[in-house]
Amino acid sequence: MAEQLRFDTLKVRASYRSVAVTSFELGDVARARRLNSFAEIGFAYSRVSKPTTDVLEQRITALDGAAATDLIADLEQAFAKAQCACCS
Repeated sequence: MAEQLRFDTLKVRASYRSVAVTSFELGDVARARRLNSFAEIGFAYSRVSKPTTDVLEQRITALDGAAATDLIADLEQAFAKAQCACCS
């Protein structure tokens, strides 16, 4: 955001956008393949890229003044992410 917002304002306004969808129109199988292989940026509604998770990550990033936020939903994901970080 261009203007400097205070913490209480950020709690309400950070990353505000309406995401009122229950399904995604992928168009065709080729596009679905590109989305799932990360060749195209977009949402394929999977455990990897949910628009509601994206909004929450952006809000937490704004509230903490961080560069980025990565939400982890369960212990299995946490272990996998830690292993990738240690091996890279």
